[in-house]
Amino acid sequence: MKTASFFVTLALLVALPLAAFAEPYNKDVVVTAMRANQARIGGIKTAVANKDFFAAGQAFFDYAKEASDMLKMDPPKGSKDDWARVWSSFQDKAFLGIGACGERDAAKVLKALDDLVAVNKIGHPEFRF
Repeated sequence: MKTASFFVTLALLVALPLAAFAEPYNKDVVVTAMRANQARIGGIKTAVANKDFFAAGQAFFDYAKEASDMLKMDPPKGSKDDWARVWSSFQDKAFLGIGACGERDAAKVLKALDDLVAVNKIGHPEFRF
């Protein structure tokens, strides 16, 4: 009995803080973020054309930050696990873009951007209203 109580207590100590940090879906926040993400595509392409890898890296960082913020939110529909998987993948692609900017390799930066945009094609059908 003590073992069962211990595990129930442990589960509550782990689960309650995680549940407290989940934010409900906020359509206005997500729409604003998606519009900013769309604008970043052109910004990165322009930055690469101008060999401004710092600006491109900053835009990729902003993508990664946005993904981090979205991970905290509950999905509008579908599973939380799938939501987290898509946003984690999105963030991973943004980190690869930052690395490519550090290498000052325009082809890698644009490939990272293409890979990042491709993640949208996974997430939109599953979560978009």
